[in-house]
Amino acid sequence: MHLLEPLTDLLAPYKDVVGAACGLLTILQFFSGSLVCNDIRKKGSAAGFPLIPLLGLVVLCGISIPFGFQIRDDMTIKVNMIGFALGTIYCLIYYYYTPNEHKTKVWGQFGLGGAFTTAIIAYSQLEDPKVVEFRFGMIVTVLLLTMIASPLFDLPEIMRKKSTAGMPFPIIFSGTLCGLSWLAYGVCLNNDFMIIQNVVAVALSFIQLSLFVIYPSTPPAKETKKSAKKTN
Repeated sequence: MHLLEPLTDLLAPYKDVVGAACGLLTILQFFSGSLVCNDIRKKGSAAGFPLIPLLGLVVLCGISIPFGFQIRDDMTIKVNMIGFALGTIYCLIYYYYTPNEHKTKVWGQFGLGGAFTTAIIAYSQLEDPKVVEFRFGMIVTVLLLTMIASPLFDLPEIMRKKSTAGMPFPIIFSGTLCGLSWLAYGVCLNNDFMIIQNVVAVALSFIQLSLFVIYPSTPPAKETKKSAKKTN
């Protein structure tokens, strides 16, 4: 990223400050799930709310903890232990408010998440230490970008209903700030991998934020009436 070298020279002296901000924003992002859970509590049901951002937090932090031990980075271990604990609580709340007819499906998703986490951790222990850091980083990157993009999986339904109801705005907004901070940190380090990773993450986040500008966060009156008639 030679074009960014002047910016790197400008930000390099503030590397420690930017790094500290990244850690703080990452932890704050973990707490954004509590706002989603509060919306679920107010509604009295998890129906219409995606599980992937909450379960993804558990999986992502779960595989990052042993990675932190491998690279001997206390901050990585501590931050991801906090995220893993909070994500587990969020998933339990989600399950509690899941309608009985959908609980089996949620259990299945929990099982897949657990199996994936176990498989990745096992791979990290068996793989050659010389290549595991890069490959592990790629796996984490793919998982992270999938989790960030997950609300877009319902894009056809969002466009049909012309509503962003159910999209986790607190997680998306905090994720955008977090991505911007890590992008700045990547520029400080002149790390191409980190820069590209977070440019994609921020782009996905901005696409989702634009949906909140285009569509309201509540269903149109017509859609609400149709849902009410179907319920009756």
